[in-house]
Amino acid sequence: MPAAMYALTSGEPVVVSTHTIALQDQIERRDFPTLQRLFGGMLRLAVQKGRRNYVCLRKVRTESSLLTFVSPQHDIESMMSMLVWLTETKDGTRENLSASSVPSHIWTRVQSETESCVNKRCPFFHPCYYFRAKATAQNAHLVVTNHSLLMSDLKADHRVLPKYGALVIDEAHHLEEQATSHLGSEVHSAQLASLAHRLTRDRGKHGVLPELANRLTDSHTTPSGIVEKLQLASEWVEAVQQALDAAFTHVGSLVPEGKTEFRLTPEWQETDAYKGFVTALAEAEVPLAGLDRLRQTLQELVKGAATDDEAGRIVDAAGFLGTWLDGVRLLASTVEDLPGMVTWVERRGGTRSRWSVHKAPIDVSETLQKALFDPLDRVILTSATLSVRGSFDYVTRQLGLSAAAGAGKLLSASVASPFHYGTQARLCVPSDVPELAKMAAEEAALWLGDSLLQLARASRGRLLALFTSHQMLKETAHILRQPLRQAGMPLFAQDVDGSRAAILEAFRNQPESVMFGAQSFWEGIDLPGDQLTTLVIVRLPFAPPTHPVTQARHEKIEQAGASPFWSSSLPEAVVRFRQGFGRLIRTRQDKGVVVVYDKRLVTQRYGTAFVQSLPGVRPIVAPERDILAQIEAFLGSSLESDKHIRSARQSS
Repeated sequence: MPAAMYALTSGEPVVVSTHTIALQDQIERRDFPTLQRLFGGMLRLAVQKGRRNYVCLRKVRTESSLLTFVSPQHDIESMMSMLVWLTETKDGTRENLSASSVPSHIWTRVQSETESCVNKRCPFFHPCYYFRAKATAQNAHLVVTNHSLLMSDLKADHRVLPKYGALVIDEAHHLEEQATSHLGSEVHSAQLASLAHRLTRDRGKHGVLPELANRLTDSHTTPSGIVEKLQLASEWVEAVQQALDAAFTHVGSLVPEGKTEFRLTPEWQETDAYKGFVTALAEAEVPLAGLDRLRQTLQELVKGAATDDEAGRIVDAAGFLGTWLDGVRLLASTVEDLPGMVTWVERRGGTRSRWSVHKAPIDVSETLQKALFDPLDRVILTSATLSVRGSFDYVTRQLGLSAAAGAGKLLSASVASPFHYGTQARLCVPSDVPELAKMAAEEAALWLGDSLLQLARASRGRLLALFTSHQMLKETAHILRQPLRQAGMPLFAQDVDGSRAAILEAFRNQPESVMFGAQSFWEGIDLPGDQLTTLVIVRLPFAPPTHPVTQARHEKIEQAGASPFWSSSLPEAVVRFRQGFGRLIRTRQDKGVVVVYDKRLVTQRYGTAFVQSLPGVRPIVAPERDILAQIEAFLGSSLESDKHIRSARQSS
């Protein structure tokens, strides 16, 4: 509301940035209608998402026209679903499209992209969902976007979002993470292989390049030699892709067995893997030069295209080829050792590994200060978890706000929670819990499964367990599923029984059930009332110190003479812990228990930092049997009360 009032009176638009697209949609559905009523319809509101979230109507027409009776059945069914969806969607964004009916590999063929956009030459320019959304945002008083697009705008010298004079950053504890991701770069073996497959496949019979060659063969405006170059380009793409596969394999060989990532320091240039990597890419130099010349030729050719449809096909070919070539050059830049950047290689997948190479800034604070905060007079950063032990020092250093604080330009405030944690919640730590971190995942899951079963019985389901390890989550789910089913409580485990959204919906629809989640479940989940009464935190959420970015940042802290644990690891974990705890109490009427299976909360000196982050809460430390008795007593009256309230509602 203050942002709306400011925008109306000053004439300067206000941008509100959230961490997730889901929260953007929530604001649009829940808050926009209220604001419109309050301001008598005078307020112009807009939601702006990243371009690739919008469908391109020209590409839908192109892709559907390429389908034949010999096309894969799932491709035909996906395109049919897409066409039906287009008759219903209002904004043309992927969030409103079922991922099961139109999988990601189909969406990438029809998503809106700068590289393949013909702008006003497109027959669908006026109804284009992306340009309509952008035009709405340009004329809005309030523009709601997400941190990812905010950082993309920063990287593109503010050419993505409309010009704004004031900024509100909600969920600001995620800003550093998003800045680290967007101010760096990454290239994936699977993405490059997919793009190459899209350019040409089946030995040059199908793909964007062969299809364009066939089309231009019959065009009277086609300059001499273009068709031959396109046919030769298919061979070049295949040759370069083979070199890329070899280069990824060489650099990927550095990742130790059982690990998923490896940091590339200057020492890697002394390895055989480096020599193989450089040799593989060197073999691709000649075809790469030819493909680069072809891209430039296509960019010129589009100006003289006979029809808008022909122009669209040429732009598609130039755009996809350009994106692929940019990825190749990004991989080649792996050999560069840039100051202030950390480089690493990751392995994903099972029997067939998929590789990716990443670069990220070690410190984003200076960039955020100079490019985001200094040019603006008015910025608000808000979150339920910005302070640690009542201090904003950690986030101030993180986000480059130290200079503003020193100049007296930084104002901070902690607003008291509307919830009374001391009476609404109980924090319990079983004193006889074993050290799960020192146990094998299978052994830890056996102990955890038995304890969680007793907890679930005590609370009649309504239990969410937050894990820091996907492996332990899966092992525990495997052990506990059958005993829970016999007790009449279904189990929904993340990435085992479905996506985050799917198992959340199932958990809501079946009150006496149990849900296991990791990472994304620590925040952004709203389960008020008796939907959730027992929250389990398996381990304190310390980030693995082995991640390359974390390693580099800790090294920098040590060089400055400080402790990485106290300066970085602990504050990060406290913020995460508070986010997890916050899943339990969502209204002033909620009542529930949090059980932490990590004795470090009460045995280690740093444990007080976690406890002090929860106002009014003191841990109950006792043997597991006594903890269970206290939980049953605490929840018993609440569950009975809720049962009577529901019965009364049903009667009325």
